[in-house]
Amino acid sequence: MSRHVARITDVGQLRTHLLAFRRSQRLTQADLAARLGVSKQRISAIEAAPQRITVEQFMSLLRAMRVELHLVTPDDAGPSVVREGW
Repeated sequence: MSRHVARITDVGQLRTHLLAFRRSQRLTQADLAARLGVSKQRISAIEAAPQRITVEQFMSLLRAMRVELHLVTPDDAGPSVVREGW
C-alpha cells in the first residue's frame, strides 16, 4: 500500500484527496461502502460533495479507509482568518 499525505487548506480539495486515499489503498467505492455499511451510491455522493457530510460521517469515512487526521499550524502562521458566519 502506498502512502498518501494530503495538505488540505480548502474544502474544495477534499474530493481530490478522499479519492486519492481510497485509490491508494486499492479500494473500490463498493469496498468502502461495505466497510461503512452504506450503499455504493452513498460513497459516490460523498466523493462528489464531501463538504455536505457531517463531521461524524467524515471521521467514520476516514476510519474506514484507515486514514488519520492531523491538525497542525503552519510554521509561518500569521493572523487567523475568521470568515463571515462564524
